[in-house]
Amino acid sequence: NIQQCYDDPNVVCQALDAIINCAKVPGVFPIMEEAGVCEGVVQCMLEHPDNMAVQYKGLLALGALADHKDPLVTESLCQPITLETALKALQKGVQNPQMAEAFAKMVSALMDDQANAPQTAQALAAAG
Repeated sequence: NIQQCYDDPNVVCQALDAIINCAKVPGVFPIMEEAGVCEGVVQCMLEHPDNMAVQYKGLLALGALADHKDPLVTESLCQPITLETALKALQKGVQNPQMAEAFAKMVSALMDDQANAPQTAQALAAAG
């Protein structure tokens, strides 16, 4: 059953790798957002809070999604649960430079949306 897949961090990492690859396709964000991919990434990270591989791949996936120049990006990825989950991953892996880089890339991509940068900064401040 599907729950066994969620329970296996190796399967989750493979799924996150697939999401990262899909998120690199230009213009795909609205389709992925509508399918609940953003929430799915966060759910994977919440299901495996102590697995650094899942946390890292989750940050990479969120960063790849944040890279899209789409008006839905800020609204979708600046949800409190999403930012809090990303911050927790960073805090757990703060000694890992790759983890810090993945988080920084995600935040940088979100801040690239000049129109929504003030709201993004407020949401980040509220989350952590």
